Amino acid sequence: MADGLRKLDAGSAWNDAVRRAIALSTAGFIAVGVLSALMGYAGQRNGPAFQWVLCGCAVVFLGSLALFMAYYHQRWREGVFAACVCLVTLVAVNFLWAQFFGPASTLGRAAAPTALSSLLLYFVLQRRHVQVSGSTMADYLSQLEADDFHATEKTWRKGVLILCVVVGLFVVVILLRR
Repeated sequence: MADGLRKLDAGSAWNDAVRRAIALSTAGFIAVGVLSALMGYAGQRNGPAFQWVLCGCAVVFLGSLALFMAYYHQRWREGVFAACVCLVTLVAVNFLWAQFFGPASTLGRAAAPTALSSLLLYFVLQRRHVQVSGSTMADYLSQLEADDFHATEKTWRKGVLILCVVVGLFVVVILLRR
C-alpha cells in the first residue's frame, strides 16, 4: 500500500479498502469451501457447508476492511478489535441460527444470518470510519460520489471487467445447479 491509502480522502479510502477487501474475501470463500469439502459437507449445497462458506467470505471481507481502516487511521488496536468482533459476531450468529432453526432447507435461509449480520457490521464500520475521519456525513457522501475509480479511459480494462463478471456468473450458475 506504501502510504497510498493514507493519502486519500475518507470516501476514496473507504472505496479503495472495499475493493481490496472484496478481493481478499475470495480467499475466505475458497479456504472455507476447501475445509468443508475435506470435512465431507461438499454435497450439501443448502446445508451447513454453504452457510459456513458464506460466513467465511464475510468474515474475511469485514475483517480485512477493519484492518485497512486501521491502517488508514493508524489505530491498530481498534482495527484488530473490530476485526475480532466481526469474526465472533458472524460465527456466533450463524451458530445460533443453526441451533434454533436447524439445517437450512433453502438458499435464502442459509444466507440470511450472514447477510443480515454482515450488513449491520458493514454500516457500523462505515459509521466509525466517518467519525474517526472527522468529516460530516454529507462531506463523506460527496467524497464517495466523487471517487472516479471507474472512470477509466482504457476500454480494455472495462472489457476485462465485463469478461470476469460474465465468467463469474456462469460459474455461479453451474455451481448452483449441482
